[in-house]
Amino acid sequence: MGGVLRAGMIGEPPSLDLHWTTAVITQQITWHVYETLYTYDRSFTPAPMLAEGHTVADGGRRYTIRLRRGVRFHNGKEMTSADVVASLNRWGRMAGTGKAIFKNVEAVEAKDPYTVVIHMKLPSGVLLAALARPNNGAAIYPKEVCDAAADVLGDPDDEPDWRALIDHEPSLQHRLTERQLDSALEAIADFTDLRSAARAGHSRAVAELAGRAAVERGLPDADLIAVRRAGLVHDIGLHAIPAT
Repeated sequence: MGGVLRAGMIGEPPSLDLHWTTAVITQQITWHVYETLYTYDRSFTPAPMLAEGHTVADGGRRYTIRLRRGVRFHNGKEMTSADVVASLNRWGRMAGTGKAIFKNVEAVEAKDPYTVVIHMKLPSGVLLAALARPNNGAAIYPKEVCDAAADVLGDPDDEPDWRALIDHEPSLQHRLTERQLDSALEAIADFTDLRSAARAGHSRAVAELAGRAAVERGLPDADLIAVRRAGLVHDIGLHAIPAT
């Protein structure tokens, strides 16, 4: 094994850290690189991937997940529950879907090297579906990678450069005039009215940008619901946010 794979892509991904970004181009690249505990089968039902299976107890509040054995990372190290716990906790701090799910997570525990227990505050019917989601997904990284990587979204001073993001998104930059872009960025920076961001640009591209801004800033549920009602959501990991 080894060598170099060259593939033509539609643009440059803002990051290859799946926990950090909702960019579809990152998802398209990294689903050939990372794996999650669960995936979707042909009927979009969660199916085990890195997990071997699970049991649910305590009235739907405790998920015990058995891990596949002999799964190795790129560096040859075998995946264990320590890697899974570190990855899920990081995903819960950083990803839009992860943050929504982890508001209902009491703890993630490594019961033994091949068993992980997720303790929920309340019963959940969407946990496995969220763990299977590829966009901004709960990719399992080696624990040492999680420990060494910064929580990019943990510091409010690390606000994403939205103009730079657009520079890396041909689908956005070609659909906005400079005046529309300036108006949209001003509305997003102010963020007093999410709807104004969409109206300022008269474009779904601006709506996508405003939606990403909402997720990246980790807005509270009430604001995320407002984003959904305003129609500013497009594949940005908010399916776990209630519609009402």
